[in-house]
Amino acid sequence: MSHLQNYIRKKLEEKNMSINALERVAGLKANAVHNILKGASRNPKKETLLAIASTFECSVKDLTEGVDETDVISSSNTQTKTSLETNPPWDPGLYSKIIETLTTLLSDKAILPPTKKIHSLIWEIYLYSLSHEDRKVDPRFVEWFVNKYS
Repeated sequence: MSHLQNYIRKKLEEKNMSINALERVAGLKANAVHNILKGASRNPKKETLLAIASTFECSVKDLTEGVDETDVISSSNTQTKTSLETNPPWDPGLYSKIIETLTTLLSDKAILPPTKKIHSLIWEIYLYSLSHEDRKVDPRFVEWFVNKYS
């Protein structure tokens, strides 16, 4: 069984949530999570993983990779490897632009998600923006992401 399957099962149990409830809350098609859990969907779409991660309030990396023995570096102090998701480079201009874009969008749509959800939105938008060469905020992605997960 893959890490993704184990992680989803663990989170469902922790949250006392059914597979159908996860699909509904995440805004996924019926059987999207069922197919992942039974191994029929071995490479789920990025949007599916983002939806599940947002619902579980974790990162996509938590879903797909987790931490295993290969992530540990032996040294005098044991530490985990850094990655874009766990230790992204700091870009204060980009971060400010994300907050500005997100605040404007939420205000225009009269949406007031809980603070924890806003932090999650900012984090995922920041990681998405960093993954692109120009490191700019894509307002269409922000709007899509807000519509999908708020």
